Amino acid sequence: LLDLPGLLQNLPRAQLEPGREARFRNGQAVADAATREGLHAVFAIDGRLIGLGQGLHDGVLRPLRLMAAPPSGAQPAE
Repeated sequence: LLDLPGLLQNLPRAQLEPGREARFRNGQAVADAATREGLHAVFAIDGRLIGLGQGLHDGVLRPLRLMAAPPSGAQPAE
């Protein structure tokens, strides 16, 4: 079985820094000049999967499905 990031490996990847990640996780679309139209796997700067986003024609990334955010202060699994 593949892990979730492995299942998404064929999708274009969008990477969000903390400010845009927070807005995206709260359901807000974010500007991302590198985003193309279509489905994207969305990751945080540290490589954590945030979820799936829909790239729009105007360089905006709209959240579709989100992963639960790690608890505050949690360390990433090794």
